Amino acid sequence: AMSSDGRIQTAVVYSGNIWTSYDYGVTWTSRATSQNWYGIAMSSDGRIQTAVVYNNGNIWTSYDYGVTWTSRATSQNWYSIAMSSDGRIQTAVVYSGNIWTSYDYGVTWTSRATSRNWLIIAMSSDGRIQSAFVYGGNIWTSYDYGVTWTSRATSQNWYSIAMSSDGRIQTAVVYPGNIWTSYDYGVTWTSRATSRDWQGIAMSSDGRIQTAVVYSGNIWT
Repeated sequence: AMSSDGRIQTAVVYSGNIWTSYDYGVTWTSRATSQNWYGIAMSSDGRIQTAVVYNNGNIWTSYDYGVTWTSRATSQNWYSIAMSSDGRIQTAVVYSGNIWTSYDYGVTWTSRATSRNWLIIAMSSDGRIQSAFVYGGNIWTSYDYGVTWTSRATSQNWYSIAMSSDGRIQTAVVYPGNIWTSYDYGVTWTSRATSRDWQGIAMSSDGRIQTAVVYSGNIWT
C-alpha cells in the first residue's frame, strides 16, 4: 500500500515482517514481528495503517506511519482490508467468516454480514460505498459504511476489485474468467475482455485509467 503522493509505502510478508519505505520505495526497513501478514491499507497521508494476519491471526494498527504496531480484534482468517482516505472507516473481510467494520481508526471492530468465503474488499474515499466479493460467489455492495449488504452480479471466481474514489466506477476480475465493469456504484455489471487468468486490477481515482494483470500472461490497460 502507498500514500496518495507515493512517498510512503508499506509491504507485508506472509510468514515474515512488515516493511516500510519513506523515500518512494528506494530503501526499506523491517517492522513488527513475523506473522502470516496478508493485507495492508493506509490513509492517504500514510500515517494510519492497518494490516491483517491470515490463519488465525489479528488485525494490527499503526498511527505513526508504520513504525509501531498494536494488535486489535479477535483471531480470524483475515484476508483483505480497506480504509477511507482519512483512515477513520475501515472494513476487513474474513475467509470463511464475516465482514468486520471499524469507525474509530481500527481500534474497535463490529461483525457484519454472514459467514462466507470473503476474499477482497474495496471502498470509496469517504468509506460510504463498499464492495466485497465471495470467491465462487457473488459481489456484495454496501452504501451505509458497511452496515448492510446486498448481493449483486452472478456467481464467479472473483479475484480482485478496484473502484474510483467516489465509488461509482468499479471493476472486478475473475480467475479464470472475464473482466466485469460497473458504472452505477456496483448495482449492475457488464462482462468485458476475454476469459483469462485475471489476478489483479487497479485504477486511477477517477476510474478512467485501469490496469489488470494475468497470471502467467500480460498486463492489460
